[in-house]
Amino acid sequence: MRRSRVTVAATLAFGAALLAWTLLPPLTVDGLWPYSPVASTSLIGHAAATLALLTSPVIIYPALLAAAWWASRRRFTAMSQAILVAVALAVLSTALLKVTVARDRPESPWDFLVSIDPLSYPSAHTTAATVAAMLAGVLTTTTRRPRRTVLLTRLLGVVAVVMVAVGRLLLGAHYVSDVGGGFLLGGLVVSVSCLAANVHMLPPQPARTGPGRLVVVYNPTRVRDLDAVHRLVTHETTARGWESPVWLATTAEDPGGGMARAAVESSADLVLVIGGDGTVRDVCAGLAGAGVPVAILPSGTGNLLARNLGVPLDAGRALAAAFTGTPTALDLLRYTEPDGGRSGIAAVMVGFGADAAVLHDTDEALKRALGPAAYVWAGRGHVRARPVPLRLTVDDGDPLERDASLVEVGNVGDLYPGVSLMPAASAHDGSLEVLIASPRTAGDVARMIGGVLRQSADEPLLDRLSGRVVVAEFAEPVLCQVDGDVVGEVRRVRLEVIPDAVRVVLPG
Repeated sequence: MRRSRVTVAATLAFGAALLAWTLLPPLTVDGLWPYSPVASTSLIGHAAATLALLTSPVIIYPALLAAAWWASRRRFTAMSQAILVAVALAVLSTALLKVTVARDRPESPWDFLVSIDPLSYPSAHTTAATVAAMLAGVLTTTTRRPRRTVLLTRLLGVVAVVMVAVGRLLLGAHYVSDVGGGFLLGGLVVSVSCLAANVHMLPPQPARTGPGRLVVVYNPTRVRDLDAVHRLVTHETTARGWESPVWLATTAEDPGGGMARAAVESSADLVLVIGGDGTVRDVCAGLAGAGVPVAILPSGTGNLLARNLGVPLDAGRALAAAFTGTPTALDLLRYTEPDGGRSGIAAVMVGFGADAAVLHDTDEALKRALGPAAYVWAGRGHVRARPVPLRLTVDDGDPLERDASLVEVGNVGDLYPGVSLMPAASAHDGSLEVLIASPRTAGDVARMIGGVLRQSADEPLLDRLSGRVVVAEFAEPVLCQVDGDVVGEVRRVRLEVIPDAVRVVLPG
């Protein structure tokens, strides 16, 4: 997404203004406040002191960190990053500017309240208040709150900053130039942070691309704030001239396939799937061969397909890409137990052995709380190798026999950025990639993990193959996972690629 011109302009304006204000002789503006500090017994003074305590940076910045956590949990990842950067920049730049300018505070009867920090320029309180007020306005814009809410938030932010600045002057804690510098520094910090995180300070107006019909298939167990998602989608469709979207929730009995078929029957122009890899898989399976494009708004723990396809994990960016991206043919993977057992579709990968065991042992509550870190916790009990005799055939080739602890058959290969299990895997090449891990000891497991992280092509403990049809036969039942969902134990499985099965909208 392109950087906002408004944010760029704000960064340049606040930066130039702060530089000029800092270099300006203080006496030219400090006389604008001719009043002496209020007495320590004054009611107004006690009100200003209370306000100073409530708006202290040690209160505002932790509150902003909590807001960053709130935003990240609702997939406003860019906004969360902007807040984190803003807090770090505000703390560091305020301290640096204080030491650089080294201006002493004015004499005040409230010295007992402000003497902890003897340096005056810029006002840390005003900086913190400005950062909080501006970020609150940007947050309401990013989360598509009603216009009156956005305007009210901005108005209250201006009032709050003015009250904090006046309070500092009433207490004699600062000169006028100090609070002015604090305001300009706060504005610069927020502008730079939004620019770095590519967050628009004012909402962009998308081009009208409608009329069109959007069907949203969502997993209610994976959407943390459905109201926020409703606002995002409604805003985007309305701005683009599309019809009001149709919302279909998945259920335990129908995790997405039925909703996808219903979308096709209703002549949808686009299906937006909101959920994790399992929901995306079922919706894609339901759309296979239908020709209706599907877009992804990631809301799971792993989101491996979205990561591999380059779909943004930020909700706003993913939604914008859904309307502006390019429908691209995507392969799927069909797995079948030839002896009459399970069968189904995968979009990411099918795994046997160790990784399925880790997924089986991962606590759902812990996964919701810690995200991907929950898998690491569950993996502690699977460091030791547990090999099982395997006979594996790719296409019409000779069988490969190994004592395998882990077998992966993948449509895509990256687990996380920089960590690729199968570097050659592509969801667009009509082929499957196979990884066979054959460690015997815990040391072998460590070396194997190192080989994967280094993307080593000649790791002796790993076999890599590719083809259209894979048949895996184990000497004893092993756990199997499909796109992160454990489906039970298997002994013999046939896997084949379904080329160009579905069209997925990818960022341009």
